[in-house]
Amino acid sequence: MADHVRFEIMRRLGWITRYPCQNYSVVEMIQHFPEARKKALKNAPILSATQPTAAVYRRLTVREKQVHIRQMLMGALEAFGARLALKKN
Repeated sequence: MADHVRFEIMRRLGWITRYPCQNYSVVEMIQHFPEARKKALKNAPILSATQPTAAVYRRLTVREKQVHIRQMLMGALEAFGARLALKKN
């Protein structure tokens, strides 16, 4: 569930273009948890071609891609927070 929110932040920043279970609402993820979990484990988000590591990312295994994306999460949270702060001003 937390990944769903984090991936949506990264999508809105333009860092990823798609992610597993993107079309599920939070309620649908809960209702269909075994199916959603299986889908999330078998797939990784698609990194935007504009990201500096996109070429390397394409060559990684699904598991390595999942780790790579998770390593980007703190930066995404900081960037998203900065974007929200700019909108307030």
